[in-house]
Amino acid sequence: MEPDIDTRFPPSLHRKASYKLRSTPDFIKAYQGLSSPTLILGIWEPQYLPIVFPDTTAHARSPSNILDILHGTNGHQLRLLEEQGRERHKLSTDDKTSGELLQRMLEEIDMRLSTWIIKDREFAQLEGSGWEVMTAELALEWGAKIIHCLRDEIRVREIGHANYLEAYEGGRLAWQSIDVILCN
Repeated sequence: MEPDIDTRFPPSLHRKASYKLRSTPDFIKAYQGLSSPTLILGIWEPQYLPIVFPDTTAHARSPSNILDILHGTNGHQLRLLEEQGRERHKLSTDDKTSGELLQRMLEEIDMRLSTWIIKDREFAQLEGSGWEVMTAELALEWGAKIIHCLRDEIRVREIGHANYLEAYEGGRLAWQSIDVILCN
C-alpha cells in the first residue's frame, strides 16, 4: 500500500500510513484471532481518542516481549481493518446504499483526520518511556492506515458501485493490500 499524495492530509499521515508490517509468529496468531498479547489502541470509533493500554492477555514488558506485543497488535489491527472493509461491502448492495455509505465515510474521514492531526502534533512533543512512545506511534500509524484506506475506498466508490465491486472482488482496495513483510 503506497498512499497517494493528497494535500488535505499532512505528509506525516502519508508516511505513517505506508509503514510496512512484519509477519512474525505473534502477528500471525493475532491476525488469525488466536490468543496473543496485544494492545487496545482506542482508534476504532470515528471520532477516536487514541488511548493505549494492554489488553488482559498482555504480559510483562521485557524488551523482547514488548516487540512481540507490538507485532501481535499489528496483526490484530489488520484483522479489524479487514473486518471493517468486509462489513462495508455487506452494507453496499447497490448504487443507492453505496452512495449513502460513501457519505458516512466522508464524514468519518473528517472526524478522524482532525483528531489525528491533533494527536500527531502532540506526539511530536511526547516525552516518556520507550513504551509510551512506541505505543503512541503505533496508534498514530493505525489511525493513518484507517484514514488512508477509507480515502482509497471513497475514491473507488465515487466512480460507481460497479467499479467498487470490481475493485473489491479483485482485492485492489487499500485495506486488502496492506504491505506485510514475510519473516521466517
